[in-house]
Amino acid sequence: MTMKKILVVALMAVAGLANADFLYAVDDSSNTLQKIDLTTLTVTSVGALGQAGDFGDLAWGPGNTMYWISGRGNPSLYTVNTSTGAATLVGSHGVDDLFSLGYDPTSGTMYGAQFSGGTGIYTLNTSNGAATQIGNSQSGLGGMTYVPGIGMVASQDGTGSFYQVNSDGTTTLLNNGAGFINDCDIAYDPTRNAIWCADWSGILYMYDLNNNWARTQVMSGLNPMDGLEYMRAVPEPTSMIALAAGVAALLRRRRNK
Repeated sequence: MTMKKILVVALMAVAGLANADFLYAVDDSSNTLQKIDLTTLTVTSVGALGQAGDFGDLAWGPGNTMYWISGRGNPSLYTVNTSTGAATLVGSHGVDDLFSLGYDPTSGTMYGAQFSGGTGIYTLNTSNGAATQIGNSQSGLGGMTYVPGIGMVASQDGTGSFYQVNSDGTTTLLNNGAGFINDCDIAYDPTRNAIWCADWSGILYMYDLNNNWARTQVMSGLNPMDGLEYMRAVPEPTSMIALAAGVAALLRRRRNK
């Protein structure tokens, strides 16, 4: 192998490690945590949440902890182990049909919003799960995510409209959407400056914020999904060390020939 080819292979390996990104989602048919690889568009199961839930949502919270509200029939807040999928109870929020969850890292506030059980906007205590109503939305909201430069963004089930959720509990229409969505949970992707939407009907959409919220259908035929969060994988130091050692060995072998 020539020196040039060795360097190309090394660079390709580094790029592959650096560009790995995926979505966490909850398979509503089995209450398991899933990972959707955004490069290969493959879905793998992480593990069972071990708790009942229906139409809930995921959100990153303080300390890069994953939180989950279980939705209808189980008004509680949990943390989720992203390695095993197991959910651990934080506490009951007591709000019927709290479907959407989102965390604002600039204020350290966790927000939740109702859908069919009401139109309440809430803040949630990430230590004990307690909910405090701060206002009402213009309509029921099914998903929520934080978008830099905008703030908290929520999706409206049915119409596909998007709203800004304000700190005083009011909502402001951002975009009328691009058509029907069925209980769509959303996640912001800073790499693409886009919002991903996992539709309960088994469709994955991407909304391009660089192109006036243009919607693209990326996948279909998925199981019903609730909860969605973006994750960009950072290569472990051991992986980078192993890669560097491999390249060094190839270079030594080349010099000794």
